[in-house]
Amino acid sequence: MLSVEQKKEKNLRLLASTPVFKAVIALSLPTMLSQMIGVIYNIADTLFIGRLNDPIAVAGVTFSMPLVIIFNAVANLFGVGGAAFISHCLGRGDVERGRKGSAFSIYCSLGLALIYTAVIGIFRDLLFPAMGASGEALAYMKDYTFYTLILGTVPAIMSPLLAHLVRSEGASLQGSIGLAMGGILNILLDPLFIFACGMGVAGAGLATFLSNVAACIYLIVYIFIKRRVTTINAIPRNFLCGKASAKEIIVAGLPNAVVSIMAFSSNILSNYLFSAYGDQVVAGWGIAKKIDLLAFAISQGMTQGALPLIAYSYSARNKERMHQAIKWSFIDSMIVAALGFGLLFGLSRHMAGLFIDDEVTVTYAEAFTRILCVACLTTTPCFVVITIFQALGKKVQPFVLSFFRKGIFNMIFSLIFAYGFGEYGIAAATPAADFVAMSVSLVVFFVFWHKFKKQELAETKEKRDETAPNS
Repeated sequence: MLSVEQKKEKNLRLLASTPVFKAVIALSLPTMLSQMIGVIYNIADTLFIGRLNDPIAVAGVTFSMPLVIIFNAVANLFGVGGAAFISHCLGRGDVERGRKGSAFSIYCSLGLALIYTAVIGIFRDLLFPAMGASGEALAYMKDYTFYTLILGTVPAIMSPLLAHLVRSEGASLQGSIGLAMGGILNILLDPLFIFACGMGVAGAGLATFLSNVAACIYLIVYIFIKRRVTTINAIPRNFLCGKASAKEIIVAGLPNAVVSIMAFSSNILSNYLFSAYGDQVVAGWGIAKKIDLLAFAISQGMTQGALPLIAYSYSARNKERMHQAIKWSFIDSMIVAALGFGLLFGLSRHMAGLFIDDEVTVTYAEAFTRILCVACLTTTPCFVVITIFQALGKKVQPFVLSFFRKGIFNMIFSLIFAYGFGEYGIAAATPAADFVAMSVSLVVFFVFWHKFKKQELAETKEKRDETAPNS
């Protein structure tokens, strides 16, 4: 058994000296798996609710999904931002600053979770109908969100946040185990509460709530056990980390939070547009989005996993290692994305049929899934570029790219395509927007990288001149 200090040294060695290809895989695979496990929470609910063979129940849960996406926004803002900050601090050897940054991330996330809970509880009777839900679908939406939003916001936000922070120190596996345990528990509890206890949609919400609580408890216990050597803590006095540190955390996490917020906005718009075509179309769209979340999780997980390695190498001024980390992150992510595209496209009908037996709903879900999965190949380069900018501590580029990728383009195309091509046009807006965003991202990156390489060469030449013997 390795001691706590030996485990910490092993994690830091992974960031500092393990061969880059192995380090990227070691960091990215657990992160990708944890992202996919997070998706299982939502997929499991819809999968078992679909077994009720009621498209209206599936539609009710679909209408609630944009509100759940906000969890990701908060977790990404302070999770990804805090993780990048801690990795930078470890690379510079500034452990105390990293400790303060982790406490700041934890308390800010907790505060926003409580505020969000209060807002949903007070305004849900006005908000839910405005999102397109009505009749039985509205009733199902209220049943589901009572447990997932009213009771469950805090553990739903804190569990992925803590997993991000744990991974920042190189302990990707432990962060993934916590989320995996919650996902497995959700799968076990769903049929118990939905069918055995006869709770239906509300049972799915309760299962999700308890699963998030379990994942949160596991990660808290892990951090407590490692408290003597980890930078992660919730000591109140460390909350005041300073304006510079707070700004660095927020700026690093903002692009990922913007992706979630824009996804929230575009999903509300899509659901509203689809509601004009009936509950079976909404249910088909909801199932397709669940299946597509797997591709999203694969892309985001593979790229986010490499972030600590790139950030650490950059802060340690190990340029060659940073270049290799960027290269292998892109190659590995694109290979996995291509496999994900082939899998989802080829098995779209089989996957849709797992959710519900209603033929009309399955047909819509199959068509929507095949349209959406094209985005596997265009979303991944966007995530890689955004991750690189985050790891290098850049502020403007990742924010702008995130905003355009999931916000402006997607919503504009949804409105235009809905008018010209109906429900299939609404679905096609997502890959179309991602293609445009990918093109913009690559142009921005190559322009930046050209300037960055010139700056590196100039610094190298300057150092060489300084160390050369005086003639």
